[in-house]
Amino acid sequence: MRRRILPCGPAILVVLLVGACTRLPPFPADGDPVAALDRRVATEVARAGLPGATFAVLRGGEIVHLRAHGVADADHDAALSPHARMRIASVSKPITAIALLRLAEQGRLDLDVPVLEPLAARLPEGFQPHAGFAGLSTRHLLAHCGGFDHGQGPDPMLNARRMGQRLGVPSPPPVEAIVVWALSRPPDFPPGSRCVYSNLGYAVLGRVIEAVTGQDYGQAVHALVLRPAGVPDMRLAASLPAERAPDEPRYHDARMVPSVFDASRRVPLPDGGFAIESMDAHGGWLATAAELVRLAEALEGKADRPLLTAARYREMLTPPFPRVPGGRHYALGWDVAHGGYRYWHSGDLPGSTALLVRERDGTLWALLANGSVADARVHERLRRRIGVALRRFQPRNRKESVAPANAGTQRLQSVSMDRRALDAGVRRHDDANVGAIRMLTTFHGSDFPGVSRQAWRKTRAASRPVPLIG
Repeated sequence: MRRRILPCGPAILVVLLVGACTRLPPFPADGDPVAALDRRVATEVARAGLPGATFAVLRGGEIVHLRAHGVADADHDAALSPHARMRIASVSKPITAIALLRLAEQGRLDLDVPVLEPLAARLPEGFQPHAGFAGLSTRHLLAHCGGFDHGQGPDPMLNARRMGQRLGVPSPPPVEAIVVWALSRPPDFPPGSRCVYSNLGYAVLGRVIEAVTGQDYGQAVHALVLRPAGVPDMRLAASLPAERAPDEPRYHDARMVPSVFDASRRVPLPDGGFAIESMDAHGGWLATAAELVRLAEALEGKADRPLLTAARYREMLTPPFPRVPGGRHYALGWDVAHGGYRYWHSGDLPGSTALLVRERDGTLWALLANGSVADARVHERLRRRIGVALRRFQPRNRKESVAPANAGTQRLQSVSMDRRALDAGVRRHDDANVGAIRMLTTFHGSDFPGVSRQAWRKTRAASRPVPLIG
């Protein structure tokens, strides 16, 4: 399997996790729909260079397909369970959006009132936000139109050590301190004038939830969203391996970096190279693939007790600022197409990848992986090709398509996991593919090694970087 990366200069060293791949056999005959879907997902997982992935499909209120492909830990050949719980990265954003829409339905929050009003109780006494945020609303932030553009510099949510130094506090700084810092500075653009994907904006929204409910973000979301949706076991993720869930796999990324908790220690990037605790509202949740499709099902009116009314559901899937630059295809927490009949969100962190998709026919599917992808176009390819395969998927019965609760899975028979490639990564380049560099330059010159400030500026001037989280 080929990985292609465009280098931005001699100072750049890009190391990617990838698995070597042998030639894949043809798909099974149409008479075996379960095997055909398994082969399609396995093929796409292999092409993306992912060590392992779980995959769930829900139709008509039932999970009709649940599988795992690949390994939980490549060093020990441990099979991945279809019930593994993994980081979902920016698929956390729809969860935050649903919580805010629930508060709006309950009359506890007006999405169009300046967000500084509910936030006032959570801001330091005497703090004066910058006047440019006076008109900032919850709706602006939900649609990524809130005035934050990390393309103007490193994303503060992804650079814990740098932000700690800037704020004069130990690394990693608390998310509340980052939000206060962000609101004290002038916005990068007037809120509502354009839309730019922003982790920082959703970090502010997490504090809005806390201000309105009087609870910690995680407690509030459990009460507002997860328990009513029937997925109470979802939880916020932990940065360090010793604090992870027992059913959480290893996250594969070969890069070694100083820990944001102790700069004297070098750790694998997913194991303390960033502070996922500070990412709660924009990238911090942990889930199984089955939990994600159950959560999405609970949004729709066909569920027994939908989380949202029909009117609020339509509002969630309608881009609120379609006429401003960047506002056409993102609604309130979701990417949307076909008038909201198809919607999705993707997410990336070093060592993890996530997708949650609703197809036009109402089919819901989720894919979670314990490895990184090279660029955002991988998500587009996964959505398109798995979506096409699902149109032909009609299992004969549920039993043959859903793995039992205690199941692991065989590794992809067609994929050879090259241990040396996993440990060291590969270095390849091709002028046709700039996505990986754009993604990695989001982390320039701070917690993550290998990308120089000069190269980052050069790449940023050419085009907006793809955010590594979602």
